[in-house]
Amino acid sequence: MVIRIASRMSIVGILATLWAAVGITPSSAQDLYTEGPPPEAQTAFDQGKTALEQQQYDDAVGLLNKAIRIAEEEYAEAYLLRGLAQMEMEEYQQASASFQKALQQKEELEDDQLAQAHNGLGEAFLEFGQEGLGGALENFVEATQIDYKNKDYLLNLGTTLVKLRSPDQAIKRL
Repeated sequence: MVIRIASRMSIVGILATLWAAVGITPSSAQDLYTEGPPPEAQTAFDQGKTALEQQQYDDAVGLLNKAIRIAEEEYAEAYLLRGLAQMEMEEYQQASASFQKALQQKEELEDDQLAQAHNGLGEAFLEFGQEGLGGALENFVEATQIDYKNKDYLLNLGTTLVKLRSPDQAIKRL
């Protein structure tokens, strides 16, 4: 216990010395560990979210693109909202790509957002006709496993199973 405390204190002392040597103050060192997107990206994201809520989909997509660009493409929630706006604009290919990008960064999403991304991707796949049914099914299953109480996700899963001519599976799952 004493050794650990002493070694931690010496590590802190070493870090403080190194920081001072390169001109980093404790407040700027804290900035190095700040999580989340840069402030400019957060501002664009917030404006994009507001535009989406106000059904200004073109504006929402533009602002969310800006947030993604500023955050150097590491902004899962912005991809998710951009996908939702693109679905409203009936831009299904772009929405599919946005949801896939969000899901590639799934560790950054809360469970409800993860389920929403899977459901959105499933809905985009449905718009591709018969060839999209497999992808839709896979994503609706994922969404319902994350949030098994969401009626929209369950309805989408059941509808897809019926389209795949598996009404027995639809009844069993629902």
